[in-house]
Amino acid sequence: MDFLKKEELAEKLKDLEEQGFDKIHLPGGSSWDNSFCSSVIIPVYHHESKDVYFVGVPYNSSYEQSNGNNKKANETPEETALREVMEETGIRGYASDLIFLKNSSHSVPDRFDTSKTHYKNYFLLKTFTGIIFDFEGANHIDPGVAAPLLFPSRYFKEILFKNHQIALKEAVDVLMGEHIDYCYALMNLNR
Repeated sequence: MDFLKKEELAEKLKDLEEQGFDKIHLPGGSSWDNSFCSSVIIPVYHHESKDVYFVGVPYNSSYEQSNGNNKKANETPEETALREVMEETGIRGYASDLIFLKNSSHSVPDRFDTSKTHYKNYFLLKTFTGIIFDFEGANHIDPGVAAPLLFPSRYFKEILFKNHQIALKEAVDVLMGEHIDYCYALMNLNR
């Protein structure tokens, strides 16, 4: 996966938008029964530029999601998060590597049945293995998304889907408190 400059990413996003991928989301998705979703913030520290890049997934908001695809019954939010990250990005993480972002996670009325609640879980995944997917067009596992991209932190904050912004802010606070490299790279991002 390449660490592209903002201009190169903007050009790539223009091409993806022509294909129907109109938003950038965090990797993740909903449970089998749609009672919750799990989204994951994945930072990558770039030693040369001393910037933090984040994994973003181009998302087609007009794609009709079906409950069937690869969802598994009775998954925990952590299991859903890790499965979805693997399917959408090629990245493999482990439950012990997930940091639950409790201040960002919240419940909302279910969009299909307002008498039910849908819980939004957010996680930070700092340690992982695997090779980030790099393909053209729609993902064969989940056609509602395209191959993930690495975005420099400031650009990621500009283009990330607005409902995911609160989780990004919390993740940045966690990262800044854990390592000096993250602190310097992200110090002005939450202003």
